[in-house]
Amino acid sequence: MRRVLIVDDDTTALAYMTAKMEQAGFQVTALSRGSEVIAAVEELAPDLVLLDLEMPDMHGLEVLRRIKEDGNTRSTSVVVLSAHHSEANVTLAKSLGATDFIIKPFLAGDFASHLRKIL
Repeated sequence: MRRVLIVDDDTTALAYMTAKMEQAGFQVTALSRGSEVIAAVEELAPDLVLLDLEMPDMHGLEVLRRIKEDGNTRSTSVVVLSAHHSEANVTLAKSLGATDFIIKPFLAGDFASHLRKIL
């Protein structure tokens, strides 16, 4: 079973994504703080991290940068999720090593099938 780490400070979005990913057959760990991600990625070795950009404790791009700079976690696939989809955010996320950038809101069926393709 594929392991997915979902990080979003919006509890409604986090619960929704967790439910959809579990229904699609993924093993899910959900976090609401960006500052918890690095340790979780090292401990859980997820196949994929779904990472929101806008979080109060640490911006998602900073979390992404730290994941990709760490030799133990740099090969982890990270998909950035955000309603703030400016060209600059998309370009920066991809330059930092994001596998993809998904714009919120998204359709549940498309979301799960898209992530299967990435994995």
